[in-house]
Amino acid sequence: KKARRRHTDDPSKECFTLKFDLNVDIETEIVPAMKKKSLGEVLLPVFERKGVALGKVDIYLDQSNTPLSLTFEAYRFGGHYLRVKAKPGDEGKVEQG
Repeated sequence: KKARRRHTDDPSKECFTLKFDLNVDIETEIVPAMKKKSLGEVLLPVFERKGVALGKVDIYLDQSNTPLSLTFEAYRFGGHYLRVKAKPGDEGKVEQG
């Protein structure tokens, strides 16, 4: 018998929350944690809409100080908070377009 993922009624497990830790006021964004999509693929449209260059920021799992790779599967982060911070040296360059 294969262990199957039970369908949950908790939609927050299928999304992750992006908190922007930048010097511009950007509100928290809830992003669907899609299967078979990389973090970069899922985040790019969000960042474009907010006018933030993805290459100028690092994404951290909440409570972690190690930047995440944008190639990780987005689905793994369902139910988590992800922090968006300017890369060292780019703090002043993260403006909204």
